[in-house]
Amino acid sequence: MKKLIFSICLMLLCVALFNSRAYASFIYDLDLFGVSTGSSTFTDDFSDGTVPSTGSTYYVIGDIISTRESGGLLELNSEDAVGDTEKEIWLRYLDAISTSTTGNDRYVMGKFQVNNGFYPDTYFGIDMIHRTSGGGTPAIEGDAWMDTYTDSSGNIYANWGDDISIDMSMDITALIGSNKEITMKLAIDSSNMISAMWDFYTDGVLGGSFHQNNFMPLIFSAGDYYLGGIGVVEVLPVPEPTTIALLGIGLVGLAGAAARRRRKRSPVA
Repeated sequence: MKKLIFSICLMLLCVALFNSRAYASFIYDLDLFGVSTGSSTFTDDFSDGTVPSTGSTYYVIGDIISTRESGGLLELNSEDAVGDTEKEIWLRYLDAISTSTTGNDRYVMGKFQVNNGFYPDTYFGIDMIHRTSGGGTPAIEGDAWMDTYTDSSGNIYANWGDDISIDMSMDITALIGSNKEITMKLAIDSSNMISAMWDFYTDGVLGGSFHQNNFMPLIFSAGDYYLGGIGVVEVLPVPEPTTIALLGIGLVGLAGAAARRRRKRSPVA
């Protein structure tokens, strides 16, 4: 009987641990990451076989193992991600993107290949983070971002916005179709206004006939400089109440069984 109770408790514990999707799972391939700062242009096409690491060019969020870069692609794999409520990998380009340079030569661009399908509750994209001249956070942040998000039902959305006034979303499931390459670009004009641009069909030719724009600029406050980044994030599920209850019952049952075994082994006075 005791063995049966122990087995039931162990079974409840296992059900609780695996009842919800508790572990991150995604593989997205990064084909290109480019940044124009206003004075120089940086492009990483991931063709040298050496994975990016934190140094003079990148600050890397995550722990990308040495075999992830191959054949002109960088595999962004959930096994390399970090985070508790979100599993994420980011490459943050460290050179400053100027806010004072005029013209349209400042941008952050990324090209993703979705060779393994779209994973639920994941988004991949690019961003620009506004920083003061001393590297701190401005009083009024002007962070801008754009991403491609897949919900738990498999619907795909293009999202874009900033931390001041704009937060937009568009269902692009039908536009994506069977396409596997998605290019994104945040471009800054001479007034520090940012436009978010997608390309789903023409291999990164953002001016092509299938060029998707956000139809309005992102309002970006004038600031000191921006940092560009590219990455993948998975939002981890919050355990359901039933899962928490099963986990609690299983743990209490196992603890009780262990206590009974200890009492049985204790010498009688």
